[in-house]
Amino acid sequence: MEFVDITADDTKEIILMATNACNLRCKYCYETNKNAPSMQLDKLKVRLKDEIKYKSKGFKRFVFNFHGGEPFLAFDKIKSLVEWVKLTFPDLNITFTTTTNGTVISNDIKEWLLIHKKEFIPILSLDGDKDVHDRNRGNSFDKIDKNFFSDNWPNQGIKMTVSPNTIGNMFDSFIYLYNIGFYPNPTLAREVDWNLEIHLPIYVKELKKLSRFYIDHPEVKPGQLLDLPLHKFSPQYISKHFNSCGAGFNTIAFDIYGNRYPCQTFISDLKKGYDKSEMDRIFSILEKNNNLNVSPKCKDCSIINWCSPCYGINYSNRGDMGNFDSTMCVFNKVTLLCSAQMFSEIYFDYRKYPWLGVKSEKEIYHSIIGIKNIFKTVSL
Repeated sequence: MEFVDITADDTKEIILMATNACNLRCKYCYETNKNAPSMQLDKLKVRLKDEIKYKSKGFKRFVFNFHGGEPFLAFDKIKSLVEWVKLTFPDLNITFTTTTNGTVISNDIKEWLLIHKKEFIPILSLDGDKDVHDRNRGNSFDKIDKNFFSDNWPNQGIKMTVSPNTIGNMFDSFIYLYNIGFYPNPTLAREVDWNLEIHLPIYVKELKKLSRFYIDHPEVKPGQLLDLPLHKFSPQYISKHFNSCGAGFNTIAFDIYGNRYPCQTFISDLKKGYDKSEMDRIFSILEKNNNLNVSPKCKDCSIINWCSPCYGINYSNRGDMGNFDSTMCVFNKVTLLCSAQMFSEIYFDYRKYPWLGVKSEKEIYHSIIGIKNIFKTVSL
């Protein structure tokens, strides 16, 4: 299936909280409210009609992302809503997706997924081999039919979360997953006990090994960790929004009751109710399209136009969108510098890398300028 870049300016991601329930209790999960309710379809359908009709002009593609909890615990409602969306918006270019822990995929779900294989992408969460995976995700490794995912979506990335107790295994876990037929996308766990003195040197070492793998294997497109929007660092580049995640712009989320948020990380404890005036205030701040209004302390940071270390998590955990986790800022800078170094070598011998064909000449041009700007301005 064609890769869908949800960060592209012409693509809108609509995140739907399928259910808060989950059958696992992963140690690094930021979703702390594991309540049982699932989507209230009647309310949600009304909100989606409004979102598409009045708030989605200029978008050419849409991604409907079912979020959890474990989304497939609400499989019947997902199935129902997918069919409704297809009938209601037949002229829209729509892809459906979800991230699943893979442990509740029954034969009925498998059959439905295969029927809808060309339009529905199930992204598997898998952190490495059995030892690494089970460190944080219980004894769930053996409950996953890994062949079902690798055989049917061989080019689709999987979510590989890296935590303090698995950071030293990051590259080996990547290689393990790649060798069994997956396309791993490592991401660092949020809101966990990262220690820069201990973990940063390990992370740098693992990043260097990962970037060298991509350089030495031209047939493998770099994953999301290192395939960063370097073109946005060109002073000449103009984007619809500064922050890379697109919360409140390219990304919108709805909770199970149909309440609207900039993204799913703003959805806190549903028992507290929805504060519409507060969310209107949050949207108003984001719509000003200026990171400096959100975090004045980042005023002089050279990566402010990309970094945006999760406004929603900052808000939900510390009550302030601009209250960034300073540890993650350092990790972000290291990641960006490694990405720039990797692409400087790749662009030097660009004919070797067939996947560069998906990038426009304009993006490549601005990326090269952006790399020069990153090396000039970014320091730890």
